Amino acid sequence: MNLADLRESLSEEMRAVMAPEFRVLPIETTSAPNLEDPCITYANLDAREMKCRTIETCVLHIDIRQSTKLTLKHQLSTLAKLYSCFVRMMARCGSYYGGQVRSIAGDRLMVVFDAEECFPKAINTAVLMNSVSRFVLNTNYPRNKVRCGIGIDYGKMFVIKAGVRRAGQDNADYKSLVWLGRPANIASKLTDAANQTYGGTCGAPSPPTPPILVTESVWKGYVRFRSANATGQVGKWCSIGIGVPGYFGKIHGGNILNRVFIPRKQPPPKVVPKDPRLRWR
Repeated sequence: MNLADLRESLSEEMRAVMAPEFRVLPIETTSAPNLEDPCITYANLDAREMKCRTIETCVLHIDIRQSTKLTLKHQLSTLAKLYSCFVRMMARCGSYYGGQVRSIAGDRLMVVFDAEECFPKAINTAVLMNSVSRFVLNTNYPRNKVRCGIGIDYGKMFVIKAGVRRAGQDNADYKSLVWLGRPANIASKLTDAANQTYGGTCGAPSPPTPPILVTESVWKGYVRFRSANATGQVGKWCSIGIGVPGYFGKIHGGNILNRVFIPRKQPPPKVVPKDPRLRWR
């Protein structure tokens, strides 16, 4: 196929999908969809339809702050070890409270939760990730202080299957789920704003934003479960005076940690009283 034929083929496919008679059939669910869901299909040009899922729930993003500086500062073998540990740790944290990892792109993970009790599950997952990042990842990676940002939003999303079918080993690399809607986008932007230092006054940088940022809807949903789910957590939540593009509500944040991850302070060594009978010579 030459380039002219490719151009015409692509144009014909797009005209077919964008035509008024082509139907998008949303099917509601309360469970986090996956790539094998039979109710999510590619665009079928013969049947002139595509099926997709809709879900109203919490979505969480996490990534490493200033990962570009890490790339420039360390050897590739060191980074390979760090990123492997980070993704593995955060994927395990993401599933601990029932979340489902639905995207891994470099140092960024997206976790989606079933609709039932998604607020406490999402917040507890964020607290767990924050604790592991600070007291497990950094403790075992002393060469550089690794900081992470976490963002959570809640709302309705369309889940579609995008890509093309390929034969052979590359098949899985050419298809994925795409999460359409404000929550996935806002959660990603909150992640970018979390644990960041902005310009301060008189040339002095301002304190960093909290590592966990959530929207007002997530916060209100969590408050209903907070007394029963915050056991063993330390830290304070507060309203954060920053904004992210496309979102105009309040943003809440905190550096909340699981108490079990915080190292216990070692008791001071016992002082043996000097024997007055002994003298230094």
